[in-house]
Amino acid sequence: MKLIRTFVEHRLAANLGMVLMVLAGVWAISRLTVQLNPNQPRPYVNAQISWRGASAEDMEKLVTTPLEQRLKTIADVKSVWSVTRDTSTFVQVEIEPEADIRDAVDRIKQGVSQIRSFPDEIEPPAVYSLRQHDLVAAVLITGGGSLDELVPLARQMENQLLGRGIDVVEFAGLPRQEVAIQVDSRTLFELGLTFGELGSQLAALSTDAPGGTIGTGALARQLRSLDQRRGAAEFEELPVATASGALVPLGDIAKVERRTLVNQPHLMVAGRPAIAVFVRRDQDSDGNYILDYKRHVWYDASC
Repeated sequence: MKLIRTFVEHRLAANLGMVLMVLAGVWAISRLTVQLNPNQPRPYVNAQISWRGASAEDMEKLVTTPLEQRLKTIADVKSVWSVTRDTSTFVQVEIEPEADIRDAVDRIKQGVSQIRSFPDEIEPPAVYSLRQHDLVAAVLITGGGSLDELVPLARQMENQLLGRGIDVVEFAGLPRQEVAIQVDSRTLFELGLTFGELGSQLAALSTDAPGGTIGTGALARQLRSLDQRRGAAEFEELPVATASGALVPLGDIAKVERRTLVNQPHLMVAGRPAIAVFVRRDQDSDGNYILDYKRHVWYDASC
């Protein structure tokens, strides 16, 4: 009753209170996270380990089994499921629904790092949890030209969106590419090589391989060679060993080009090629920065 009497006797206080409530509402709206769907936590943590040259039997015995035994002893672990293949193993851990997924990831990382029976040749284990990304906008790029003319526009839009703070940009209809190496059979005969031998050399030369560990304890660092080639020019520089022992650059004996894969699915709209761009946000991000993009925007490259 005293509060009501105060507002009745002092009209300025009532006006100030109303202004404060309006300002508080405006501030709350600006801080409100915008999203299409509520967060749906996924109680799964994945662990992946690679071991170059190892068979599935060795991976199962020396990597998968010790990993599963260690993971089952970690708190809040509900179940463990694994798939073992040549050179790699994949383990999925289901966490109790009431457990915090971030704490579970930290505990699993710590548990995996404490396993001392792993072979020295394995690559550093990767432990991660899948994150949900909500769809914010879908943009369709189309035009009267070829599909290759739309690719630069899609990449330009991707750079602009990532520059604005977008978390994930996905494409549909974007052509996949490959690095094609074409060698004449007569050239291979003169060099004393077969296609299989040439492929083995290129596979050994173009790869990222672990180089061991330097330091101990908290100062330990993993060494890794970064020799994986990505472009045609990089492959042309690879030295190929002939039957006589001489080294010849791959570009001197083969035609190397980066080209679009054939017979892959493509997107058409009204008889014209198109590329769909899907803009997604992370669960912890705010969608206000993308509100100026209309959902399902039509972007015509012929304009």
